[in-house]
Amino acid sequence: MPIVNPPQDTIDITDLVEKLRSSFVEWGVTFILAAISAVPYLQWLKLPVIRQLFRWILTKLLKIISHAIEMQAFFRNTAIRKSGQAHDFTSAVNALNNLPPTATEEEYAAFEQKRMDAFRNFVLMVN
Repeated sequence: MPIVNPPQDTIDITDLVEKLRSSFVEWGVTFILAAISAVPYLQWLKLPVIRQLFRWILTKLLKIISHAIEMQAFFRNTAIRKSGQAHDFTSAVNALNNLPPTATEEEYAAFEQKRMDAFRNFVLMVN
């Protein structure tokens, strides 16, 4: 019996959930660091050593949270219900990951913004 390849427009849900989870962790850390750094009496968190330590702690904490059953259910439900946005999100993530090492900061920022926009559209809680 011949082996049938899946159509090109199918998405591996396991890979998609992992991309969602890692994006959640990365942007969660960035958002929390920016929000805390904006508080007037917490400016000392901008010191490089403290910032790196705090980033490491936040990353560990958000990774634990992202592996919780509730978050995994959210990621899977989102992936199943929004297949059109899933294609856009995976395309944006793959485009960012496939940037050559010689890419400029502007190119990287543009691809990062596309990924962030695709992530927002993907997890937005509307039908």
